[in-house]
Amino acid sequence: MTVQHKPNTEELVSIAEMVWSSYLDPDGVRPLVVDPAPGWGLGPTDVVATVAISGAWDGRVLLSFSPPAARRAAAALLAIAEVDDVGEGDVADAVGELANI
Repeated sequence: MTVQHKPNTEELVSIAEMVWSSYLDPDGVRPLVVDPAPGWGLGPTDVVATVAISGAWDGRVLLSFSPPAARRAAAALLAIAEVDDVGEGDVADAVGELANI
């Protein structure tokens, strides 16, 4: 018998915090800041990735970064020492991978 569980907000935030600290902030100096009620007002230059999830729970994971935050996240995930060395392809790869994780 399979037991299905619908995750609650606290569980989803906990997963996001684990991913963030594991991949982007292993030294604990840049904690994850979660917007508990994101609006529809994404900026025209925001970097966004989304992944659909279906099964016991159907929904979407949506990550939205300002361009500077996306570059810093890409540098951290891809171990690029200088943020200025992060290219557009690096940003797209990193933000997409973070949504998948």
